[in-house]
Amino acid sequence: MKVAHLTGIPEPLNRESFKQFGMTFYLAFANSQHSFDEVIVADDKVVTCGTFTATHLGEFQGIPPTGKPIQLSIMHLDRVENGKITEHCGQGDALGLMQQLGIVFLPGPALIPHILKSLPSKLFRKSTK
Repeated sequence: MKVAHLTGIPEPLNRESFKQFGMTFYLAFANSQHSFDEVIVADDKVVTCGTFTATHLGEFQGIPPTGKPIQLSIMHLDRVENGKITEHCGQGDALGLMQQLGIVFLPGPALIPHILKSLPSKLFRKSTK
């Protein structure tokens, strides 16, 4: 592979930096498994869509191991030449990962009525100041 483009990483990665990123990820998330629901091949491109599952057993980007199982939606677009991947584009659900690790909190459906109920009073208070 010559180049990889990953969501959240501004610069393309070369083969070595992609390998380092992958090793960091796989050391943090043990018992990993990719399962693909869709595989589409067209000309020199292969698209795979599916799920990545693992257990967070190592440090990841400064986050200590939680022991929590994770499940991410993933999508890859690879360009193939002579039977080898030459370019990789990867997309994973980073927000979902942060939620599962307890780093990001998003209100669940049970909280939405309470949020909506308090919204008018918050808006009214701001407009009178």
